[in-house]
Amino acid sequence: MTDSINSIVSSLSIENNLPVVSSKVIADQFGKSHKDILRAIKNLGCSQYFRERNFAPSFYEVITGNNTTRRYRCYSITKDGFAMTVMGFTGKKADLFKEAYINAFNAMERQLVSNVNRLPAPTPIDDINFMYQRWLVVVENGVITNKRLLNGDELIMNRHQFINYFKEPDIAFNDIDQLIELSNSVNERIRAQIQKLQ
Repeated sequence: MTDSINSIVSSLSIENNLPVVSSKVIADQFGKSHKDILRAIKNLGCSQYFRERNFAPSFYEVITGNNTTRRYRCYSITKDGFAMTVMGFTGKKADLFKEAYINAFNAMERQLVSNVNRLPAPTPIDDINFMYQRWLVVVENGVITNKRLLNGDELIMNRHQFINYFKEPDIAFNDIDQLIELSNSVNERIRAQIQKLQ
C-alpha cells in the first residue's frame, strides 16, 4: 500500500492553485475502467455550479501501435470533486485509497498555503494610488489567467476607438516626432496595400 500511497501523492498536480487529480488516474488507482469513471461523473446528482468548480474538462494522450497520438477526454478533479466521485466506491481497498487520496490532497493544500505564506508582503494599501490604476485582466474559461498593471501611456481600444482617438484635438501626442513616426508607419502600410492591389 505504501507504493500505492506514493503513486497517489505523485498523481496529484496543481491547476489554478488547487491540487487536482485526473479522472484517468482515479480509474487506474481504483481498478475501474475510465469510461465507468466518466459515466459516474456524468451521472452525479450535483449542481451545475459544483460540477463547473470541481470537474475541469481535460484530455490525455496515448501513443498507439502505429506511432500516432490519440487524445482522450478526462477531467481534472478537485478534492471535493474526488470525494463526490468516489463516495459510492465500496470495499476495504477502496476505503484505503480514499483515505490516502484525502491525505494527499490535504498535504498538498498545506504545502500551497505554506508557499503563499512565504511570499513577500504586499505593498501597503496606503502606498497605492487607486485613483489612477488601470489593470489588464485576461480571463479564459472563467478563470483569470493573467493580470498586470497598465503603464500610464498604454491604451486598450478597438479599431473604431483607435481611429476616433486621432480625431480628438487633445490627443496625447505632444511631440511632433511622435506624430511624424505614426504618419510614416501609416503611409508605409498604405503603400504596401496599394502594391498588393496592382
